[in-house]
Amino acid sequence: MPQPRIRMFAGPNGSGKSTVKEYLLPHHIGAYLNADELEQMLNTTHQLNLMVYHSVLKAQDLIDFLKQKKRPQIGNFIPLLKLDPILLDDYNIQFASSEIDSYLCARIIDYIRLEFLRLKISFTFETVMSHISKVEFLQEAQRQGFKTYLYYVSTVDPLINIARVQYRVSVGGHPVPEKKIVERYYRSMDLLMQAVDASDRAYLFDNSSNGEKAAFIAEIQSAETLKMNPDVLHLPWWFAEKVLKDFTAE
Repeated sequence: MPQPRIRMFAGPNGSGKSTVKEYLLPHHIGAYLNADELEQMLNTTHQLNLMVYHSVLKAQDLIDFLKQKKRPQIGNFIPLLKLDPILLDDYNIQFASSEIDSYLCARIIDYIRLEFLRLKISFTFETVMSHISKVEFLQEAQRQGFKTYLYYVSTVDPLINIARVQYRVSVGGHPVPEKKIVERYYRSMDLLMQAVDASDRAYLFDNSSNGEKAAFIAEIQSAETLKMNPDVLHLPWWFAEKVLKDFTAE
């Protein structure tokens, strides 16, 4: 049986994580878990078909999972769901429009990730990686025998990210407060080397230039061997500070 693989596309809001997918062949990606794309789909259809991701996923199991979850509200926590989803069949669920938001979609993706981890199914997912839990997920995946890949995408200035999120909102995407974008920008990069340590291979990209393909900066193998892209003439500050400095200090 081939070794299962997890590919994590990580980086601050608005960095352009999805654009890096073109570096991979489709069969390498497998099931692709993206909470933003899920939210857009649910806002249009109000229905989730788990068969889109994998036939092992069951609608009733997901509903049971969601009923156990909470969401923050004015310094407190309340149940994630106010209204019970409608179970249409073994794979399909209908949600009330008032229930659909980024919190719900993030928890749905959490359920799928955990099920794939438990069942040793290869998959790819996106994350801002502003919380240590995503690094811990990679660590747990390695312990369970997965080969882990990190694709990290950032920019040289959080103002670039803010502008891109604003554009995304103008074409129907969900908003993110500017303060959160900036906070997540720095928190994500502070966790970068921990994520590299939890990855069998890490690929680092800078996507600061609008309208151009994200620039591949370097590959790191087993958190030990750094291979620079010789075509890159100017290193972004975040790579020099958060990655290169770590290797040159050894």
